[in-house]
Amino acid sequence: VHVCPLFLTLVPTLVAASYISPCKLSRTCYKHAPSLLLLHAKNNDDEKDSGGLTYSSPVTSFLGRFLPSKEEAGAISLDEATFSGRKKLSIDDMISALDQGLREREWFVTGDVIPDLFAEDYTFKDPDVELQGIEAYANGVKRLFDQETSRAEVIECSLNQDATRDANDERDINDTVQVIRVEWRLSGNVNIGPLQGLRIKPYICISDMHVREADGLIIYQEDTFDIPGYDILLSAFFPWLPFLAPEAPPVSEILKSR
Repeated sequence: VHVCPLFLTLVPTLVAASYISPCKLSRTCYKHAPSLLLLHAKNNDDEKDSGGLTYSSPVTSFLGRFLPSKEEAGAISLDEATFSGRKKLSIDDMISALDQGLREREWFVTGDVIPDLFAEDYTFKDPDVELQGIEAYANGVKRLFDQETSRAEVIECSLNQDATRDANDERDINDTVQVIRVEWRLSGNVNIGPLQGLRIKPYICISDMHVREADGLIIYQEDTFDIPGYDILLSAFFPWLPFLAPEAPPVSEILKSR
């Protein structure tokens, strides 16, 4: 799809603005704000590889149409041999594997996942997008983020007892999970627009990784953010607006303040 760069920048902002509601201006609603994390709408030639992708927001569905195709981004293929090393890990070992792997690979933006940590029935969800399969997730984030500028810097990776209790309240007693919460700082550019794309303001993401106790594999990931979606979008186009939140400080400063 060949479109004018001005169209790429102005139209999404106007569309996004039309979906700002009073709820989205409240900190208590940030987890329901539009996401920029997985704007990987399927192109016509990507339908069969979409991982059951569904949208709850017309904004993300619209913006995703301007991303590079999976082939243009460098498709990630995870065949059966990729998963040959799956084995049950203790929760402590899973925390260590996630912490080390994310620091080394930053797969929340690169897509360079460790497949053996994920179940075949893995599902990803954020406020706007839901999909099935770790391969679909890996290709989605690689398509979205500029690989030269984007960073996913881990702040903390630990077992979260409150999230675990809440998750198990909704599950069968024979299908329980433990929730590892990964707090991380997102920065860089997304592949929308010319050159290296559109810069997004650094902000903090929370990824809750649900580890199934029966096999020790990640079956579900849900992402939320510390700023509302309208702030993420408007900051990319109009960073001088006075009501927008400041950029998230560097990870080193965040850790020093705790």
